[in-house]
Amino acid sequence: MFRGLGFEVDQTLGIGQGVVIPGPDTRTASLRMPTTHSALMSFVVARRLPGVVPEWHWPYDSDAGRELAERYPADGVVGWQRMPGDDVDAQPRPVEGLTPRSRTRTPRGRSAPESRITVGVVLPVYNGAAYVLEALASVFGQSRPPDVVVVVDDGSTDDSVAVVQRSRWRDAIRVIRTDNHGQSSARNTGIAAVGTDLVALLDQDDRWTRNHLRMLVPLLARSPRTGYAYSDFDEIDDRGRVVASGFHRLRGAKHPHWSLTELLASDLMIPPSATVLRVSAVQQVGGFDPQLQGYEDDDLIIRLFRAGWKPAYLPARLAQFRVYGSSGSSSSTSSTFVRSRIRFLDKLIAEVPDNRQLRRFYVRDLVHPRLYNTTLDEYVTALTNGDHARARMLAAAADDIARRFPVSTRRRVGLALLSHPPLARTVLEARRVLPAPVRERVYAGLEYRHELVVRPGGFVGRRGITREKR
Repeated sequence: MFRGLGFEVDQTLGIGQGVVIPGPDTRTASLRMPTTHSALMSFVVARRLPGVVPEWHWPYDSDAGRELAERYPADGVVGWQRMPGDDVDAQPRPVEGLTPRSRTRTPRGRSAPESRITVGVVLPVYNGAAYVLEALASVFGQSRPPDVVVVVDDGSTDDSVAVVQRSRWRDAIRVIRTDNHGQSSARNTGIAAVGTDLVALLDQDDRWTRNHLRMLVPLLARSPRTGYAYSDFDEIDDRGRVVASGFHRLRGAKHPHWSLTELLASDLMIPPSATVLRVSAVQQVGGFDPQLQGYEDDDLIIRLFRAGWKPAYLPARLAQFRVYGSSGSSSSTSSTFVRSRIRFLDKLIAEVPDNRQLRRFYVRDLVHPRLYNTTLDEYVTALTNGDHARARMLAAAADDIARRFPVSTRRRVGLALLSHPPLARTVLEARRVLPAPVRERVYAGLEYRHELVVRPGGFVGRRGITREKR
């Protein structure tokens, strides 16, 4: 497995507790690398093969390290240690007082070797002429080339297809043209046509780093029950400049998710462009929901998890997710996205019902308030921008979402106020000058574990990365 990454195993070691990372000489010479395993370490040292210089992120995957340590026992090796609580960028401390113990174990069963696993790329396009060449360049620049590349044109009205067919990679690309049915349907079309074991998805305006496939494919090759592998990612703007480096790390997000509660508590922020999927797993759960044009990624991951497929995660930044400003989204797309939010909520109400006997209120306590709050955030943005048509649409959506559960009279009054944006703006601005007891009573009809923060010059909600790009 490591040969595919440009290394061959040298020696391994079990070293007790501590997190082992490479010393300065290892970093500089790039001749050897270690990999670690949980609290009771397996330590693998691999020698770099000549002529292959992959990007590397320390430490490498822990389970792979454990497997290699069991397969290739050795007597010992010197390492460096970073203690719990140390700053991420702090200088590592030398490991002292470690007594290596030799390990000899019988190799465990393995899934199909990585070299025999085929990987296809599916790139759906809808009016993506401005960015699709950047996306394709990142595909054909992979250090582990894909076996198949499929571009699905979802009824574009610009020259997206012509751009693809004029590209220097045109002979290696299969183009499928369909009517416009949305990104979920386009992805399903590509997945059905790709004919490979694994599929890597890439949106038309996103990009991969050079080792995206080289780093993620081994995670799926290791176990036939791993259904999806994904990584951290950078956020970039419309000109491809980095806005946030390592989105999961910056948010302090825990990955991967191992419980339904973790999956439902927040937006997963697992962009399709940061994932590689097992085709048989996607087919088993029915693929992307074509009726969702928003939240379709969360919906698929939840269904894969519920079907028993395991996740694998790498904290390396292997993809770049492009986020547009408010001018990048049309009102029709926005309304479609909000309708998908409501459909996503209804699917979860049906498929993950609250259980009073077990006191598990997944939708009531996790999903419903989260989607309601997100809609209020977007209402605040529309109100701030003076987009009253969008504000009214979002007010109707907030009312629709709220009514999935009992709504108090006070909240009904607050929601009715939102449907009149000029009046809502006047009331919310006036709130700043009211005495605190009165201010909270005026505001109470709107809140739901949420606070609309009113500042001079506009309204600021709890805003993060937008999920909507089309």
